[in-house]
Amino acid sequence: MSKGEGQRKSARNASTDKSISIFYNGVQVGEAVVPRGRASARKTKKFNISVDVSSEGLSGNDMNSGVLRLSSSGKVAGKVHLMKVIKRNKSGEMKCDWSINLATRQVEDLKCN
Repeated sequence: MSKGEGQRKSARNASTDKSISIFYNGVQVGEAVVPRGRASARKTKKFNISVDVSSEGLSGNDMNSGVLRLSSSGKVAGKVHLMKVIKRNKSGEMKCDWSINLATRQVEDLKCN
């Protein structure tokens, strides 16, 4: 493989890192980076991502009620190759609202769009 071919191949496989953010009352309290990845045709790529959430801005009322209402937003982007001929930049975005039951440490009322 020539030097030029290696550079083209690297550029073709490159994707942009994106992030996931956690919000409490519209204020960002946590963020994590989605690592680069590659999914083959008709396959799904799964990631396990941990997010550290700061409790600094959390309301004492919510903490005492035992239920913490949060929302999250995530976006990924990359290049899609169709039939090794057509190449398009595509992205996907997801927003979710959810609650954490502090007594049981369980996620409740998860709604995504």
